[in-house]
Amino acid sequence: MNKRVLYVDKSPRDEWTASMTNGVLLELRKKYDVEIQNDLSTGTVWLLNKEAKENRAYDALLTHFPFNRELRLGSPELAGLSPRAFYEKLYGGSRSVLKSIKEYHPKMPIVLYTGADNHAEMDRLLREVTDSIVSKTGEPLEDAMKIGMALERLLV
Repeated sequence: MNKRVLYVDKSPRDEWTASMTNGVLLELRKKYDVEIQNDLSTGTVWLLNKEAKENRAYDALLTHFPFNRELRLGSPELAGLSPRAFYEKLYGGSRSVLKSIKEYHPKMPIVLYTGADNHAEMDRLLREVTDSIVSKTGEPLEDAMKIGMALERLLV
């Protein structure tokens, strides 16, 4: 039986991101039972708890945090922020959700898939609530392979 992986997109609104991610998910589905939920939120925590109580726990969580360079440049609120403050503003709520998941499901591996361009700052912010951060290359097959390797390593 394949391992169950819950894929949750932080905000699945970007068309390019959606098509790129669909290619990755098609590849991952060859090896894993991937179920999709949109919008990383407290509803994700509820779903994970519900499935665990029904003895149908997920084996891993894969989440996608898209990065929109134009968002930073076009938003006066975000444009002047330091990289740390920018990522805190952009991903702080999602970080809280991942922290809750880690508290309720400490053994569940969490893999973050992202196209963020300043990994040093983002990694510092999200490292404590994720087990692996996979950088987007723009090639679905390569990204699926990198995500698969991260899952394999964590699902031992």
